[in-house]
Amino acid sequence: MLENCEKDSKNYFEPAGLCLIAAIFSRRFIDTIGKKILKEAAETKEEVKDAKQKIELQQSTLDQIVKQVINALPPFENTVEENKEEKDNDTTILH
Repeated sequence: MLENCEKDSKNYFEPAGLCLIAAIFSRRFIDTIGKKILKEAAETKEEVKDAKQKIELQQSTLDQIVKQVINALPPFENTVEENKEEKDNDTTILH
């Protein structure tokens, strides 16, 4: 193709036109890929935000359940004192 260009200057239009078309479409291709990547990144960011909100809600619910369970348990100090009394009673019975 370039050999023909040396013979006639009109033949330069063909390779120049092909280069121009390649440049136009490659730019459009790169722009399209870039937009697609940015769109997917935005979607992923939104999904992460939603997942974080769900986790925070579950953590809040779990915290409430733990508080209810803790409040339902007898106080620890009383339990320790009761255990001491029971052990004292057990040892006096054995003696």
